[in-house]
Amino acid sequence: MTYEEDDEVLVKYPLTQAQQDGPRADWPWLPGWIARECGVDEWEVVIEDDRLAMLDEQGEVVYPVVFRDSSEIQDRS
Repeated sequence: MTYEEDDEVLVKYPLTQAQQDGPRADWPWLPGWIARECGVDEWEVVIEDDRLAMLDEQGEVVYPVVFRDSSEIQDRS
């Protein structure tokens, strides 16, 4: 599977510390978008879920950015 920059996707990501400490297979699928391709079968993904939004030093909303392979990314359709 390949993804292009700005593709809307679902990505595995923990919402809680308990989920983070548990099996990665149990993490929920959250909405995000592809920021860029990083390598073979690896993408940088912005997790766009308001439950994870934070304010940066300038007061702008920012979301977590993660690196995932195709096993942890799905089309959002």
